[in-house]
Amino acid sequence: MVRYKGKDIEVRIATSESGLDTAPVIPYVTSVRWSKDAGVASKPKGFGYNTMEVSDGLVRYSGRITREYDETAVESTNIFAQAVGAFSTTTPMLYIQIKNKVTGRKDVLKKCMGKYSQDQPDVDGFITETYDFEFEEAATTIPP
Repeated sequence: MVRYKGKDIEVRIATSESGLDTAPVIPYVTSVRWSKDAGVASKPKGFGYNTMEVSDGLVRYSGRITREYDETAVESTNIFAQAVGAFSTTTPMLYIQIKNKVTGRKDVLKKCMGKYSQDQPDVDGFITETYDFEFEEAATTIPP
């Protein structure tokens, strides 16, 4: 599982991979994580064996972006909801770029689709937004 903390990253979301270059940075992202499930399965080897035979299956990528902010102190707070298509009647295919500001590493998650949710403000007035998604491919660029 790859996991980032908000202060160390820049997250951009676009409807095309080329659009990531001009997409605005999503502010107040507190964490991003994504993982790869190789679909590993095991089955008994057969009679006379007490071991299992392991095989791979279908690969499944999934992730989550969490954003938290104080609604009373921030203007244009719906940038994240708009980027993930929360106000659309169709589910958009998205590209997500996560740049680590410390190391320069860039992860691009391609063909993402998922579910947006927003919690009601808590006692302190903070709103938490999440985007749980699945995607088809991941590409990583690590600077020399």
